[in-house]
Amino acid sequence: MNLAQFTHITEEHVRWGDCDMLGHVNNTLFLRYIESARIAYIEEVMHSDLLPGAQVGWVIADLHCNFRGQLHYPAKLETGSRITRVGSSSATIEAAIFANGEPAPVFTSTAVIVWCDYQEGKSLRIPDRIREAIRGHEGDVEGL
Repeated sequence: MNLAQFTHITEEHVRWGDCDMLGHVNNTLFLRYIESARIAYIEEVMHSDLLPGAQVGWVIADLHCNFRGQLHYPAKLETGSRITRVGSSSATIEAAIFANGEPAPVFTSTAVIVWCDYQEGKSLRIPDRIREAIRGHEGDVEGL
């Protein structure tokens, strides 16, 4: 797996406060990094409204992660994201974090996100405008 396989890239830097007493980035921060990348993908590619008070939107139904290496301060991070499958009401988004231009990721994840009505707590069909936005950005994706 390499960064070129991803269609959406976000950049950030490890902050001094991201590190724990052992001097490496705390494991919970990896999830924050991919959260930032996922939100950027949703906003920039899907043009979805994530503002407080929205009636519908994405929730995470399933998340798997794999720690492949350590991160230390300072480090420049590039997080790649891509949608690999679209169902009726859900989509699978993969992410990988690459550090300091290295070819192998230090962290990978796969998440299933579900389009839902927040008040009802029920899944909804992903709107056609979002399906088209994903297709326009990703090209061929399973389920589209």
